[in-house]
Amino acid sequence: MSDIIPKESAAQARVWLAPELGSSPGAARSRDADLRDDSPIKLPTAQGLESVFDTARAQGHEEGRRQGWAEGHAAGLEAGRAQ
Repeated sequence: MSDIIPKESAAQARVWLAPELGSSPGAARSRDADLRDDSPIKLPTAQGLESVFDTARAQGHEEGRRQGWAEGHAAGLEAGRAQ
């Protein structure tokens, strides 16, 4: 155990103490500041969420319909040309 720190280094060792809290030259916040954020949080209502989902569902159905039509048109055109 005594071989971990050489005697020469141990003789020059100094004790380090943490500085006191609040002793920094430029404090980030005033100690008197109210750190709580009491601003109201506006959560969406169930009706608002249903509206968003209905809009997304309708958009998805429309995109799917267009994609299906385009694929069907391309397949029909290819089949017609093959005859």
